[in-house]
Order: sequence, then C-alpha cells, then structure tokens
Amino acid sequence: HPGSRAAGRQATPIGPDANGKDMTWLIDGTLDDVPAWTVYEVDLQWGFSWDMGDCRKLTWEPTDQVAPLPTRLALHRHVYSIVGSWTAWTFQEMKRLREENDVWTATIRIGMSGTEDFQFVRDNDWSQSIHP
Repeated sequence: HPGSRAAGRQATPIGPDANGKDMTWLIDGTLDDVPAWTVYEVDLQWGFSWDMGDCRKLTWEPTDQVAPLPTRLALHRHVYSIVGSWTAWTFQEMKRLREENDVWTATIRIGMSGTEDFQFVRDNDWSQSIHP
C-alpha cells in the first residue's frame, strides 16, 4: 500500500503491515488524457539487492484497450448500504425500488434513546461514504 490515500504514481509501495486500511493508489485517466473505461497495465516490482537493499516500485500505463460493454455494465452496478448506531455501524444493504432505478430504501427502528446516527455507504466501501 502507499503511505497516503489516493496516492499517485510517485508513491512508493510500503508494507505489508497493518497500516494499509484506506491507503490506496488512484489512477486518474484524465491526467493521461484517455477515454473512460481505458484498460491500464499495472506493474509491481519488489526485490532486494545487497547494494540497494529493499527495492519496491509501482508503475501503470494506459493500454490501447477499452473495457468491453458487458464488463462496463457489470462494474457499474452499485449497491448502497445504511450504517448507523442501531447496527453498531455495520452495513445494512438497502433495497433498490424496481420502478425507479436510482431510488434506494431501508427500514430502520429507532431505539430507546429516541435518536439514531447514520450514514450511507456505496459498495460497502468506507471511502465512498455519503454523509453531511
């Protein structure tokens, strides 16, 4: 993992260790001026030499390929969850209303305190939380 969130090409891989949660690289196709759904080749080099010690390098480059339509459709199906104090902040998957594809619903019960805190999370990924 990189040492920061949404790291770019310049970030050196570190780990493995327990500090990688939420530490990700971000490939930004707009910087490479490529169309959406461009396929990238990602290379991780990890080695050791007595002269240089531990050597790690991550590179990525766009290819001339674009992901086929069935792949794009499958990857674009998001799920939404609600998380809150009543679920101990675990994901409770929401239901998509059939008649309206972009409307999601969940039923919750307010506890004895009379109040509950909550957020929404896309694809069960905390980095995609929807909150005030």
